[in-house]
Amino acid sequence: MPHANLTQVSLCDVPVNQVCTLVKWGALDEPTVQRLNQTGILLGVTIRVAEQTISGPVVVVLNDSRLAIGTEIAKELKVVLGERNAS
Repeated sequence: MPHANLTQVSLCDVPVNQVCTLVKWGALDEPTVQRLNQTGILLGVTIRVAEQTISGPVVVVLNDSRLAIGTEIAKELKVVLGERNAS
């Protein structure tokens, strides 16, 4: 796995405008993983955090689309950080 030596963090801990790559599902159940897959959230996908609030969802950008991921699910998703986006 190419990301094995990089630090993994929860999607909830990623700052706004940070680009990251999804590397683990955490403790999510199979139906939840399938729903994420249907929306284009797959292991290895690169996403950018567009918005985040303490109590609300994490909004990510994937292929010019914005997707809201609930906090409980975002806590389980493990990512590695890429370069921070200036926009």
